[in-house]
Amino acid sequence: MASDIENFLGTDDSTVATSTEDLLKAAYIPYDATYVDGVLQSVSIAHVWVRATIDTAQYVFDPTYKAFSYTTGIDLSSIIDYDASALTAAAQDGPQLLRILYRI
Repeated sequence: MASDIENFLGTDDSTVATSTEDLLKAAYIPYDATYVDGVLQSVSIAHVWVRATIDTAQYVFDPTYKAFSYTTGIDLSSIIDYDASALTAAAQDGPQLLRILYRI
């Protein structure tokens, strides 16, 4: 599905009609694209290996495609009892507690 490849590549053909193909062409990745009425419907990509140089060492990666579904995040402040002032005070009192416990 076109939306899957856009998600995987981080492209958006709704704003630039050929952004997915442009990226694949620029990276020299062989592919087959299917269009219906000028709208990208699907893209088939041959298996791709990626070679990267990191700190002068060369690594070969096999980037596996995995679909990802975005979900709305959780507002942690609404479910945990967090008080920045209390946390700071507790951290500052920590050394005092150690002195009491270990009679330093």
